[in-house]
Amino acid sequence: MTLPARVRISRLPGPPGNAVRQQLQRLTPPDAALARLADLPKDGLVCLVVIAGGRTVGFLLAERDDAGGWHETLTLEASWRGRGIEAALREELARS
Repeated sequence: MTLPARVRISRLPGPPGNAVRQQLQRLTPPDAALARLADLPKDGLVCLVVIAGGRTVGFLLAERDDAGGWHETLTLEASWRGRGIEAALREELARS
């Protein structure tokens, strides 16, 4: 999947630092999702962050369930929706 120019997806290797955490909070994700970030790195827990123009514009937090599927929390700024980013996040998750 081709992402729009200036957009990249990065996987958080561990709990986010204060600057990234503040950017994620700005996106108003559910509080429970932010609390789960403290568990990184953990098998079966993945956080993919969308960076556009040097700014965090979205993220996908996914946790494997007992059946091997993913329980996802996806947050993306409205102005970035419909540009293939959601599909790119899920493709990246499938490689995890």
